Amino acid sequence: MTMRITLKLYASLSDYLPDDAKRTNEWPMELAEGTTVGELIASRQLPSRLVHLVLVNGHYIAPAGRDSRALVAGDVLAIWPPVAGGMSTAFPLTPIELAAGRVVRMMSIGQDEFFRMLPGAVDLPLMHQGDGARGRGWTLEASVQPSLNIALLSLPQLRVQIDFPARDPAHMHAFMATFDRHFQRGGG
Repeated sequence: MTMRITLKLYASLSDYLPDDAKRTNEWPMELAEGTTVGELIASRQLPSRLVHLVLVNGHYIAPAGRDSRALVAGDVLAIWPPVAGGMSTAFPLTPIELAAGRVVRMMSIGQDEFFRMLPGAVDLPLMHQGDGARGRGWTLEASVQPSLNIALLSLPQLRVQIDFPARDPAHMHAFMATFDRHFQRGGG
């Protein structure tokens, strides 16, 4: 027998949703009765390093309890990646990012604060205009996204797209290591 639950994936995890569910971050889905939180996470091939905050119907499920917590019909499973100012260098660039010469970071930071902090994260000089900036071998665009709401906590969200026209892997790795380290905060 099957049951219907709703899976909600936020920030970078929304890439693991079907295209038609990405706008709302919600995916109503059918599962076998008795499926556990851990089984669902594994079946969706969510990277364990990105599965951080897990809630079922608004209640936190600790990592140790995810393999034993069975979902029931009507449950809402919500999952967030680590929430910090930027991604840690523990998140290496993917082959797709390297081939495209493009890296996207979803960051919990306001746009004004991001641009105030940017000079410490990149080689100078940089040119900043409006929602974008550019420097030697890179350009970026920072677009404000809807806030991330976790219970009573509301965090700003900023989508930062960094393009590297030369697609030089060594330059991309070095740039992103400095960028991520500079914006990392809050234990991320």
